[in-house]
Amino acid sequence: MSDTAAQAALAYLRPRSEPNTEILIANNSGRIWRMFHDRYLICGFTTVATAWIYRRQSRFMSDGGTAFFEPGETHRVTASLRPSTFRGIFIEPEKFIEHARETGCKTRPHFRAAQVTDLRLLDSLHRFSAAVENDETVLEQQSHFSCLLNLILGYTEDRPRTISNSQFERSLMRVRDLIHEKFSEQINLDELAVAAAMSRYHLVRGFTRQFGLPPHAYQIHLRIKRACTLLRLRHLPSQVGVAVGFADQSHFARHFKKVMGVTPGIYCDALNLTADRSLARISY
Repeated sequence: MSDTAAQAALAYLRPRSEPNTEILIANNSGRIWRMFHDRYLICGFTTVATAWIYRRQSRFMSDGGTAFFEPGETHRVTASLRPSTFRGIFIEPEKFIEHARETGCKTRPHFRAAQVTDLRLLDSLHRFSAAVENDETVLEQQSHFSCLLNLILGYTEDRPRTISNSQFERSLMRVRDLIHEKFSEQINLDELAVAAAMSRYHLVRGFTRQFGLPPHAYQIHLRIKRACTLLRLRHLPSQVGVAVGFADQSHFARHFKKVMGVTPGIYCDALNLTADRSLARISY
């Protein structure tokens, strides 16, 4: 593959939710990498068949693998048997260390292994990348990033500590009440963490255990349920999405279908059909 074609298969994103990170997206890329790392990099591969050298050891990466790189280190690819599709996230060292300390890690993060096969980790990386690519809310992007960090830090020598629900149940209730109060507003994870007086990491983990959904998904479900109420009152779908807090009709329709199983238009059609049948029975 030519250099031009390889470059065309690559893209970089800088998330507005996490300004100290950068996402590398590679789709069917044939680039032969040789890179010095000044940041932490976590790279998850969907398709790959690559031989590479890192920490003076020869390795082979196959589908579903994830690689960890630390600042000050270099890796190079020695052979690529086919084009690769992957997502990589670069994290500034100071920010990664700060996140690790928030979770209870006491030492500078150091990965126990250079590569692992962990489908949960790979899925989490893709979820964060997709949230950024789709320009989802800051709260959703931050929630996905927090979940991703939890899984990443599980592979460091000093692992995150856990806190029982009993230690912060009241704090989680305050967060839930705040989300209900501001369900249609743009809130972020930092605001919720301040209200809960805990780290973003512990907030997302604790909230998900307590209420069954992470904070961003909980807010989305509140919005959709309110949207259903407005649609049943015969408000137009084009008006309802903005009214409940979605950025545009596309975001509204995508999330509505994910929660309800149908689009807002089909939901309204069903309501209208039910109403027509009721009127027909009355007329008869």
